[in-house]
Amino acid sequence: MLKKINAIAALAILVCVLIHATMATYSMLTNWYNYVLMKTTSQITLYAFLVHALCGIITLLRSGGHGLVPYPGMNRKTLLQRIAAVLMLVLIYPHTITFSFMATEQIPSPGMRLLLVVISLVWFASMFTHVSVSFSKAFVTLGLVSEERTVERLDRAAAIVCACGMAVCSAALIRFFVML
Repeated sequence: MLKKINAIAALAILVCVLIHATMATYSMLTNWYNYVLMKTTSQITLYAFLVHALCGIITLLRSGGHGLVPYPGMNRKTLLQRIAAVLMLVLIYPHTITFSFMATEQIPSPGMRLLLVVISLVWFASMFTHVSVSFSKAFVTLGLVSEERTVERLDRAAAIVCACGMAVCSAALIRFFVML
């Protein structure tokens, strides 16, 4: 049951992230910023993220708690998924600081800009990697997909969408900090 709740939370996060990332990217490209919309979508996304992370950690601990240590039969996707998840957890707070500059219109020093760009790029990479390797697993867990061919197609589609999302979000972020 916990795995199903986790899968539902993961799909909810995807919807939230799509809305939030689209608005953030638009804001970075146009310098338009709506504090209420950005704050609301980011907080909803954060709460879904925390539910998903908590369910994932509990599920991991209940299943033997192998964590990031490879075990016999662990595939690359699972290891990549877990490493990306840990990076997201570690970088969630610095990621939110990056976007506080949009709201406050403060101009960070060049060194701080570089640090914020690097942190956000690693955040984007970990988030899009996690989504691309986990997307089909949510549908399998919920019993919506069972054929291997369909799983492969979902994986391929998720990888393409995530690669495009990474490219667009990264370009917007770099443009935003260069234009400050």
